Amino acid sequence: MKNLIFILLALLIFTTCKKSTEKTITISNTGTVDLESHVITISRTQFNNVVEDKIPLLLSQDDTLVSQTDDIDLDGDWDELSFLITLAAKEQKEVAIRWSEAAEYPAFKPRTNIRFAKKMEDGIFEELDTEIRPADHTKANPTVHYQMEGPAWENDVIGFRMYFDPRNGFDIFGKTTESIVLDKVGIEGNYHELQDWGMDILKVNNSLGAGALALMWQDSLYRLEETKEASFRKITEGPVRSIFELNYTGWSIGNKNIKLRQRITIEAGDPYYQSEVWLEGHPENAKLSTGIVNINSDTAYHLDEASYEILATHDNQAFAGEKLGMALLIAKKYNPEYMQVPNKGKGITQTYVLSMDLIDQPVRFYFMAGWEINNKQYADREYFLAKTEKEAIRLSSEPSILFN
Repeated sequence: MKNLIFILLALLIFTTCKKSTEKTITISNTGTVDLESHVITISRTQFNNVVEDKIPLLLSQDDTLVSQTDDIDLDGDWDELSFLITLAAKEQKEVAIRWSEAAEYPAFKPRTNIRFAKKMEDGIFEELDTEIRPADHTKANPTVHYQMEGPAWENDVIGFRMYFDPRNGFDIFGKTTESIVLDKVGIEGNYHELQDWGMDILKVNNSLGAGALALMWQDSLYRLEETKEASFRKITEGPVRSIFELNYTGWSIGNKNIKLRQRITIEAGDPYYQSEVWLEGHPENAKLSTGIVNINSDTAYHLDEASYEILATHDNQAFAGEKLGMALLIAKKYNPEYMQVPNKGKGITQTYVLSMDLIDQPVRFYFMAGWEINNKQYADREYFLAKTEKEAIRLSSEPSILFN
């Protein structure tokens, strides 16, 4: 009886909303894979009639869809609406738009998070929305104490962090809980040991770790390290996705001073983060490079699925020797080229590298990881590799959107 009442109320809200707004969106999954809690992003310009000072709330016959509005250019007005929707293969759903006051917008469960905090004089960590890296903040002289050594980002299945110094290394936090946890990690306890939330699971050393950046030019690989300036800014965080940017100026290669902007996005439920990179002033014929650490792996798996090339590893390569799968998913249009750097020597070592053409900027790629303690199925190599292929198909199968 309660279920029947809920359904009738949902139908009433849906019908009333349609009558009051006379606006709906038809969303169609034209692909061959089911999309569960899939993130869709709609720009403000796609809405025919934006109601000023209000936020679009989406309702289907099933429920209110989890959503958020994001001010990407930080001018005070929202630019994009992102939301979660589940669609079976070939399924179509009609969604109603209701314009809502910000104060009335539902408080959805947080499923993504960015944490970048600095220890102040009173010993308290203060969260940062923007930060310029101190000029003397180096690996040998870390003058500023950042929680987790730099920005960290997470969703309900996995977390990552990067070192906010000239190492610019990328690391992985394996999680054993769906809760948002990184606000407290690095303040108490040792995150290199298993805690009730999980732990740091990757050994990085002088590698590119979990998708750090480099430039390939004239058969040499240059790590993104010493720059004239490096800065961080948070763009958004919410129940659907979190986004931040890293900006670098004065990256000197040859006689060029390069500007690089990297935007990192993590979405609810995904076992990966997305990296978008813009480059200016780079040498001719240079390629953007990224990679996977191979300290505890001797095999790179190359997979070809949909419009993506996949480079993957799977071995006892987590910090305590557990099974860990890692993968790079890169669109074929960037003509990714593979190489393996030496295990010893100067510069970047112990890394499987993929280099990409600098076309259609931003250059976009995805870094994925699967830790057996988070999901026992990740202990199976075939399961992990199949999962990477499924994610590539999903990334190639963006639903179509029609405003009615």
